[in-house]
Amino acid sequence: MPASDVRDYRSRLVVKARNHASFDAIFATTVREALRALIERESARRLARQGGSEPDLKPAPPRRHHAT
Repeated sequence: MPASDVRDYRSRLVVKARNHASFDAIFATTVREALRALIERESARRLARQGGSEPDLKPAPPRRHHAT
C-alpha cells in the first residue's frame, strides 16, 4: 500500500473519529439538559403537592404547548 493511500486512510479515520466525538458530546449535553429539566419539573410538582408555602392554593391549570 503506497504511503499516500495510508495517509488518506488515516485522514478519513481522523475525520470519522472527530464527527463521532462531536455527536457524542452533543448527545450527552442534550440528555443532561433533558434530565435536568425533568428533575426540576418533578421537584416543583412534588413541592406543590405537599402544599409548598401556601397549602390552600389551588393547582395551576396544565400548560398549553403551542406548535412552533
